[in-house]
Amino acid sequence: FTQVALQQGLHSLEAFKMLKLVLKCLYSAVHMAVSRQIQQDIDPWMQVILRAVELPLSVAEMPPTQRSALEKAPPASCRKWAFRILLRFANRHGNPRRALNGTEDFAKAWSASYLVPVTEVFLREACILAKSSWVPNRSVSTAFLGLAAACACDS
Repeated sequence: FTQVALQQGLHSLEAFKMLKLVLKCLYSAVHMAVSRQIQQDIDPWMQVILRAVELPLSVAEMPPTQRSALEKAPPASCRKWAFRILLRFANRHGNPRRALNGTEDFAKAWSASYLVPVTEVFLREACILAKSSWVPNRSVSTAFLGLAAACACDS
C-alpha cells in the first residue's frame, strides 16, 4: 500500500482508500482488547501503522482555503485512523497500568518496543503546525492526546 500511495494519480487515491479500510478494520479489532493473533503479529501491524503516518499529504501547493476540504480526503482519513490506533495502544493496550487482565505482559512488551517511536510520531505531528504545514485537524488533535497518554505511561 505504502509504495502505491507514494505515487501520484488515481492509484495513489485507491491505495489510500484501501489502507484506510485496513486501518479502520484494525482499529475495530483492537478497540476493546487485543486478540492473541494480533498480539503475535503486532510487529508487522505496527510497521504498517508507522509507515502510514509517514506518508506525505502533498498539499503544500494548495491555497489554505482549499485545504480545509481535504479533511475528509482519503489521505487525511487514512492518517486519522492510524493515529487513532496509535492512541489506543499508547493509552490502553500498551500501558501496563490500564491493560486488561491477562494482557499485562503484552502491554509491557509493546511499551518497551514501541512507546518511544510512537511518542516521536505524536511529537512530529504536533510540531508540524509550527512549520506552517497543513495536517488534518483530526490527526493533530489525536497526536496531542497520544502525546499526553505516552507521557503519562509509567512503564
